[in-house]
Amino acid sequence: MSDNLLVSTPPRSTFSPKQIACFYFKSCLDEEGEATGYYMCKTCRKCHKHTPKTGYTSLVPHVRTAHPNYVSDMLDASVAASGTLLPWLDELLASLCDVESVSKRLQADGLTMLDARDLCDGLVEIQPSFSKCQVSLTDKETDILEPFKRCTVSNTEVQATRKEGFADRILKRRKVSAEPASYALLGAIPPTSNIVERLFSVARSVLRHERHRLSPMMLEMIFS
Repeated sequence: MSDNLLVSTPPRSTFSPKQIACFYFKSCLDEEGEATGYYMCKTCRKCHKHTPKTGYTSLVPHVRTAHPNYVSDMLDASVAASGTLLPWLDELLASLCDVESVSKRLQADGLTMLDARDLCDGLVEIQPSFSKCQVSLTDKETDILEPFKRCTVSNTEVQATRKEGFADRILKRRKVSAEPASYALLGAIPPTSNIVERLFSVARSVLRHERHRLSPMMLEMIFS
């Protein structure tokens, strides 16, 4: 039998004792506004003695016993109240899920210029700040493209209900929208620039600094 004992590491707490104490307790003051050495729970109004500069671990057991759902309550609270950025980070992560969906779809094989345009337009609707990265057509360019405009036939066919990403919903919305304006043959134009850019990115990752002496023929053999 081995003499070594496996010691389980306790899970790391979401909030520190200081954050918990500051969220649930406030200092009790006397008539002159001086601290009395007691802290009162804001929820149940119970007072507990606490010596300054000794940490906050003496106040945490009351919170864990009297308020077992303190973690979820603090997560639902604002950043200023709980002293943590966790709620804000959760909200930011949820808002970036749609951006991730569009980013992955833009890298998919077989994506057309029309799909890329619809994906970018749909992303700008929920994230207006992304419009700064897009270059709008000038009046002259718009006039030149006017003869190529056409109206597509709306498709109201009901498709099977399934879990879809944000990018899928954008492309599906284009198919069922009422006569959206587009340009002829735009859906048949392959995203050549995107393919070439990805090719150069792969070439750069393979070449790297230590392989600068490779001949073009040898590099071509590696890619093929």
